[in-house]
Amino acid sequence: MRTPLLALLPFLLLLTGCASPGPELMHVASFQSAQITGVAVTDEGRIFVNSPRWHAGHTNSVREIRFNGAPRAYPSAFVNGWTEDVGDPKRQWVCVQSVHVDAKNRLWVLDPGAPELGDLVPGAPKLVEIDTSTNQMVRSFLFNERLAPNGSYLNDVRIDTRDDFAFITDSGLGAIIVIDLDSGRASRLLDNDPSTKAQPGFIAEIQGVPFGLTVHADGIALVEEPTSSVEGVHDGWVYWQALSSRTLYRAPMSQLKSNPPNATRIAESVERLGTTVMTDGMEADAVGNVYFSALEQDAIVRRTPEGELETVVSDPRLAWPDSFAWGPNGELYVTTSRIHQSAWFNGTDANQGPFEVLVVGGVRP
Repeated sequence: MRTPLLALLPFLLLLTGCASPGPELMHVASFQSAQITGVAVTDEGRIFVNSPRWHAGHTNSVREIRFNGAPRAYPSAFVNGWTEDVGDPKRQWVCVQSVHVDAKNRLWVLDPGAPELGDLVPGAPKLVEIDTSTNQMVRSFLFNERLAPNGSYLNDVRIDTRDDFAFITDSGLGAIIVIDLDSGRASRLLDNDPSTKAQPGFIAEIQGVPFGLTVHADGIALVEEPTSSVEGVHDGWVYWQALSSRTLYRAPMSQLKSNPPNATRIAESVERLGTTVMTDGMEADAVGNVYFSALEQDAIVRRTPEGELETVVSDPRLAWPDSFAWGPNGELYVTTSRIHQSAWFNGTDANQGPFEVLVVGGVRP
């Protein structure tokens, strides 16, 4: 029996990291028509991607990449089968924006429920946990109008597995949603704070294409601290940044997890960390480096705990690098969503692929 390439990939990346003077960008998978934004990788090396319902011709919202066969709809064809005319938005994917595997090896799927970035489909905004050992949905957290008002677009999620809290950005209106996963208690925070808002008049250029859209809090990353803080709650930092901005912010996890939340105290705890890069996705490692998908530089850039910016890898294939996921051996996976080449910008009715999953070996300390 031939060994599947998926099983060999971590070993190949390890060899690449040893033989190369620096990180090397490697191809994992590509899609010609499915505009991939998010990626998630389990401890066993299983790879999941998602495609938002942004344009005509959309098919599956979540796929598992398989190297011995075509990608499959995940967790089933039924869950991916929602349409405007038929379906249950509470039990099926409507417009999945991101996927994430946490430190407990749980797969999370975030569905803002806003096809083509339009009005919310009632009942659709949700965060869903999937047990990948059984390929079954375990829990669904449905967002009401208080947590996800019309105009919101839930964008990315990170999980604090020590206390079981989820932190979610809203790039449509600008806010941070925090969920106590044990009790289900959820709060919408910093929705009137400049830290979650786009920079007024923000203009950028991505591979020669002007970008002037207003996109609020988007990328998010967690840096855990080994010590406890307020009332025994584990502390650390939540980092976030608006896509239409180059300014990074953070706040203590303990403040965002407080019950009941104190809006004034939370706002006062937010730190402005200065200028970084225009970024879509963010991730962090165990020693406090924060990684950015540097859209204007076709690069992955990291910020050290001392505040220095370092280029991890730069490559023209990083055409709108979107989201990150850590692999089981410290490799960093990244998607290219080519948003600047999509139908919104290119003057046609079609997106310009390929949309890729790439990986950089030997990144995480």
